[in-house]
Amino acid sequence: MKYYYLHKEFSLSQTNLTMVFKENHKSLCFFANRYVKDSNAALDIIEESFLKLWAKREQFGSEAGLRSYLYKTVYNGCLRWLENEKRKAHNLETYRIITDSPEQTCFENMVRAETLRQLHTAIEQLPGQCRTIVQKLYVDGKSVSEIATEMNLATSTVKNQKARGIKLLKLKLT
Repeated sequence: MKYYYLHKEFSLSQTNLTMVFKENHKSLCFFANRYVKDSNAALDIIEESFLKLWAKREQFGSEAGLRSYLYKTVYNGCLRWLENEKRKAHNLETYRIITDSPEQTCFENMVRAETLRQLHTAIEQLPGQCRTIVQKLYVDGKSVSEIATEMNLATSTVKNQKARGIKLLKLKLT
C-alpha cells in the first residue's frame, strides 16, 4: 500500500521508519519519562513500540495514524511497566516482612525453605505448558493476560492451565 506522507508518496519502508523514528523519538522519550521516570525503561518501551509499529506497518495511511499509534503503544507500555514495578515492589516488601520478622526462628526458616524446595520440585514435574504457566504466574509474577500475550494463547487457556497446575500441585504436595 502506498500513502502520502509529507506530500510525497509513502509506504513504510526501513528508510521511512528511520525518518519517523528521528522525528518522534525525543517527544516519545519525554512522554514515556513523564510516566515511568526511568530513562532506560522509557527507551526500552519506545523501542518495543517501534518494533510493534514495524510489524503493523501495512495498516497505516497517514502520519497522524502513525503518531497516534506510537503514543498509544508507548502509553500502554508505560502502564505495563508500572504494573510490573508495582508487583515487584509488593513481592520485595512481602519478602522483607517474611525475612525480617523477629518471631521467626531458625526452625521456621528451615521449614519454609524446605517447603519452597518441595514446591519448586513439584512445579518442575508438571506437564510442559502447565509448568511454564505456573512458573510465569507464581515465580515470575506475571499476570494471566501477560502470559496469554507472551505465549500466544487464549486467556481461558492460561486460566485452565493455572487451575490444572494448582490441582496437580495439591495432589503432589499432600
